[in-house]
Amino acid sequence: MALPVYVHIPALYAKQTHLSLGLIGLILLATRLFDAVLDPWLGTLVDRWHRRLRFSFMILLASGPLAVGFYLLVSPNTAFPVLWLAGSLILTYIAFSAVMILHQSWGAILGKSPPARLAITSMREGLGLLGVIIAAALPVWLVQRYGQAAWPMMALLFSSLLIFGSLLLFAIPQNTERALTVHSSHSYREVLGSPRFRALLLAFVLNGIAASLPSQLVVFFIEDVLQAKNYEGVFLAVYFIAGASAMPLWTRLAGKIGQCQAWILSMGLTVLSFIGALFLGSGDVLAFGMISVATGLALGADLAIPPAILATVIHTNAHTGAEGRYFGIWSFCTKINLALAAGLALPLIAALGYTPGGNQTVALTLGYCLLPCGFKLIAAWATWRFSRHFPECSTPNFTMKSLQGNSL
Repeated sequence: MALPVYVHIPALYAKQTHLSLGLIGLILLATRLFDAVLDPWLGTLVDRWHRRLRFSFMILLASGPLAVGFYLLVSPNTAFPVLWLAGSLILTYIAFSAVMILHQSWGAILGKSPPARLAITSMREGLGLLGVIIAAALPVWLVQRYGQAAWPMMALLFSSLLIFGSLLLFAIPQNTERALTVHSSHSYREVLGSPRFRALLLAFVLNGIAASLPSQLVVFFIEDVLQAKNYEGVFLAVYFIAGASAMPLWTRLAGKIGQCQAWILSMGLTVLSFIGALFLGSGDVLAFGMISVATGLALGADLAIPPAILATVIHTNAHTGAEGRYFGIWSFCTKINLALAAGLALPLIAALGYTPGGNQTVALTLGYCLLPCGFKLIAAWATWRFSRHFPECSTPNFTMKSLQGNSL
């Protein structure tokens, strides 16, 4: 949801309401931060309500406000554009966060073993990434063909698919959904008090910052270093398609060498890719395309493996019934990573002398290539340290019996 919003909404509101891009960007940032702060609260609601309501029913309930929020978002009001944009963004963001936390919590409950959880996560994230690609590209084609009339069409299509997909979830037998749920209550103090969870969260945050840093700088790198502005869309499409395609490969590899080991291997692939990007210059389109494929492949591991490990942490900690709290914190950290990356990367390259469109690109190249490598290497160390205390991730043929006596 975030990518299509950030790609299309600024231009839509700038053209139809004449708001400045600076003000639109500020509204996007403020509403996103507000949404992130609410995620732990949404997680608490999920844990509380799923004791009485089916996950499928709760997802349907959250899908209604999401459909309404999206329709309002793509139908700008020229009389009160600031309030309209902020309000529709808040409604859309909160409803989407609720849907995502529900899906993640449900997947953690349904997975009876680490391989099953990884398979569920990979399928969910892979199809979700495919949806993101379509949602980012489809409006461009529709607007070119139908003009501004395309946006109500998009809202209708989105709402129809959303509600239809939510109704399909009712096909899952209720006894299957309920039987795996233990109605226990665990506070955030217990959740955050878990050494396993804290160790995994450290690796996840470090890796998330490393992954978010290039996203802040990639457009500048393409335009000012590669001098290939016309290829921006191609590079991004290649990146996301490679990520979606790689998930089954990472799932199979994780089953052979372990989830943490596979995740660390993907971090190594990213580091090698960005080291290679150090040597690129004007016109190196093909080489950067190959780097986009390699980093996209690593993206598949970043999306599929960590949530599966978290699901196993929840089961190992005997905190079944607190999935919403875990994934609420997880979602909060995911959104904060992007803000931290922007707060670090953009001021740093500016302080080193980079200005968009200028000739001083050394600072940009170093920031785009080396800064993510540093965070990736630290994240790899944190993941390796975590795997030493978490045999589910480091041993492919792990059984739950081996956890007995493990106090972490």
